[in-house]
Amino acid sequence: MPATLPPLYTHALFQQVAGAAWRPGGTALTRHGLALCALPAGARVLDVGCGAGASLEVLLQAGLHPVGFDIVCAVPPALRPYVVLARGEALPCAAGWADALLCECTLCLLGDIRAALQGFAHCLRVGGHVVLCDMFLLEGSPVHPAQPQPVLAAAQGQVAAPVPTLIHKPASAHDLEQEALPKQAPARAPEPSAPRLSCLQGARRRHELETLLAEAGLHLVEFEDHTASLRAMAAQLLWRGAEGAQLLQQAGLGRQGCGTQGCAGRRYGYGLWHCIRAW
Repeated sequence: MPATLPPLYTHALFQQVAGAAWRPGGTALTRHGLALCALPAGARVLDVGCGAGASLEVLLQAGLHPVGFDIVCAVPPALRPYVVLARGEALPCAAGWADALLCECTLCLLGDIRAALQGFAHCLRVGGHVVLCDMFLLEGSPVHPAQPQPVLAAAQGQVAAPVPTLIHKPASAHDLEQEALPKQAPARAPEPSAPRLSCLQGARRRHELETLLAEAGLHLVEFEDHTASLRAMAAQLLWRGAEGAQLLQQAGLGRQGCGTQGCAGRRYGYGLWHCIRAW
């Protein structure tokens, strides 16, 4: 992939297909991940790679208190007070401040995944939740049966493990600024050391990613395979004709496997990992 090409998520056609969420599964998968955490009202949730603010909207609607991080601010004006410009590998958040953290289709774009996961754990209280959604390499990854779709899973009444009672009062918008964020947010985020133009460049086999999660003190509670959502998004791009096909080629995905097979014959999946900070 030529270094001059912008990331896939910045293309207008991709944003039209993906909507405000800019990722497979959309906000339905976000809501499903939050349901697995069973967070109480007022819980503090970090959104790493908040993009256009789709998940921030979901968090606010759920009565939660979000803080979004990204290297650019692309959210609507109403959401800007909730966003801090920062790299995912170096979140400016107090230790143990957050009850949960979302990282949706962002981890594979970061230059140092190990440092990012260790930083996530640092921001969370013990027992805090991580919902990670991202690409992974299918080769060498264990095969799991298809999981219920997010909306169906919620309808079937799946119950997540109970979460400990909050030991702090719910945050207000003022608290978010005073307690979690820097006194003065930088005008721009520092450049990552090794920026990636496609999620595929950072995709790993499941066992490799899960080893890094464990090393960071993030205990894997459950994994769900949502590769069907990746295929559906790729199919929608292909339906848009030559421009959509070209975007897939630039991202490293070809027509074979309806968007799951990429360059050099590699095949990709899309998964959801639900973890808890163990120590």
